[in-house]
Amino acid sequence: MPFRFTASMRGAVGNLNDHYAAYSEINWRGMLDGVVASFGLDPVDMSDQCEPFSRYHAFANILDEIGSAIIKCAEDFWLHVHDQVYDKKTKGSHKGSSVMAQKKNPWLVEGGAAILEKGLEQLHFTIKRMRGYHNQGDMSRSILSRDIGDDYGKIVLGIRRIIQEMRNYVPNERRIQEHLQANLDIASGALLALFGSLRVQGEAYRDLQTGSAEARKGFAEYRAAVAALCDNYNLPEDQKARALELLKPESNLGAAVQMGNKCIKRCRGTIAGLKELYHLENEPLLRT
Repeated sequence: MPFRFTASMRGAVGNLNDHYAAYSEINWRGMLDGVVASFGLDPVDMSDQCEPFSRYHAFANILDEIGSAIIKCAEDFWLHVHDQVYDKKTKGSHKGSSVMAQKKNPWLVEGGAAILEKGLEQLHFTIKRMRGYHNQGDMSRSILSRDIGDDYGKIVLGIRRIIQEMRNYVPNERRIQEHLQANLDIASGALLALFGSLRVQGEAYRDLQTGSAEARKGFAEYRAAVAALCDNYNLPEDQKARALELLKPESNLGAAVQMGNKCIKRCRGTIAGLKELYHLENEPLLRT
């Protein structure tokens, strides 16, 4: 079922007494509920003058969960770009720094994250005030209701900008390989697990700490250090070969590929379901 907002049409105080006083023969509840439903809203039968905005608050919390994850992703992406893990596709229309032509700042990500965060803050303020009206409410609720599009507009604009900018980047394979080669000792976790499963005699954790110094010298030196460690532990040749194979990043992925592919498939299925549910077949924001 799609998420639907609620609304109430029950007169000045919520019980339709004026309506029935004027025309008692009309089914006011049924007719007005039909008007509410015609706008794609769920009617609220029992309330005071104002709909309680509980579902609006729930929707704001959903957006906050989604938006917070997107903002973190954008901030991490910004750091990766500055670490040159991603490269911006070269196009004549792309701009980076306003004064340094050689820079390729992810400026739409920077602005988009700020706009998204501001929109979420505005929305929470709006919903909090709308839910907390006193007695039957006053004009503040009406003003906030009319202005709520600005809150949602910032959220949509921020997300669109982040997506637009991210689509302009590709992984910098050379930089990633350099990073992996400079941090060969990331294999120590896998080696420690392997040694533990083989119940080696010795201080494997401390030995691997010492071996990390060799990792900084290069792959050959680190491989020689791990090979010597395997000999000290009297590992069989097949297990020694397995340990040395784990030093290669491509051999130490665990289930990353399978997990990534499954996650992508699940996300695409969710997007397809949302498109069908909300009739958004042509929505570019949900392009997969």
